[in-house]
Amino acid sequence: MRIPLVLAFLAAISVEVGLPAVASLWAVGSLRVGWRVFGYGVLTFAVVGLVLLTPLTDWATRGPVASSWGQAHAGRLGAVVALALATAVTEQIGRYLGFRLLFRDLRRTWRRAVVFGLGYGSLQSVYLVGLPAAMALVNVIVLPQVNPSSVAQTVGELMALRAAKEHVATMAVWLPLVDGAESALTLVLQVGLSVLVVQAFLRSSRAWVLYAMGLHLAGQLGVLLGDAYSRPLLGVLVLLPVAVGAAYWALRLRPVPLPSTAS
Repeated sequence: MRIPLVLAFLAAISVEVGLPAVASLWAVGSLRVGWRVFGYGVLTFAVVGLVLLTPLTDWATRGPVASSWGQAHAGRLGAVVALALATAVTEQIGRYLGFRLLFRDLRRTWRRAVVFGLGYGSLQSVYLVGLPAAMALVNVIVLPQVNPSSVAQTVGELMALRAAKEHVATMAVWLPLVDGAESALTLVLQVGLSVLVVQAFLRSSRAWVLYAMGLHLAGQLGVLLGDAYSRPLLGVLVLLPVAVGAAYWALRLRPVPLPSTAS
């Protein structure tokens, strides 16, 4: 068993699962926003991210038909740009509709946008990153103890087990940490995007949705290009300034409390 790799996975999982939990508990309590709004964010990502975008992403990145089409017509770079654009547009429209449809009996405020974004980003981090990392950790612990020749029943299973053992044996220790950092930055980005989109209602201009699309597109391009060209650090390097920009705008758009007047 590779102890450093196990520790790296544990550290990454603590970020991918623990950070959304801690941030959400703090925000709901300190901002005095109920868990109902957090649930609205979870529900919105469940519909937009899991029901709509996850199958599309799987088809675009793994499907043989999609791969051959992309190579023949658009090339790898063009396919990545198209997928990033589709993701950015779909998520921000879904976020806008979430605010519009779910907040009919609630005021759309900065505080609720932050908690909504945490619900949205928490499900994304835990389900799409944390759970796969936990499954990978099980493989890192178990596979070194497995003898493929005694377990596999077919030649295909034997080859798959040997490939999995080789993957675990050669995996870079820093790779899970990169995934954890990417997950943390994405959580910050999702909160910032929610604050931007809610401005469409607070300031009566849907241009804010376009701003959110552009910011999301920049971050998504970095992540997808890193995956497509096997450069995982690229996603973090691109996401870092994008997440910082989202955090800056989220704080700048925070309403200034009115000064108290003496009676």
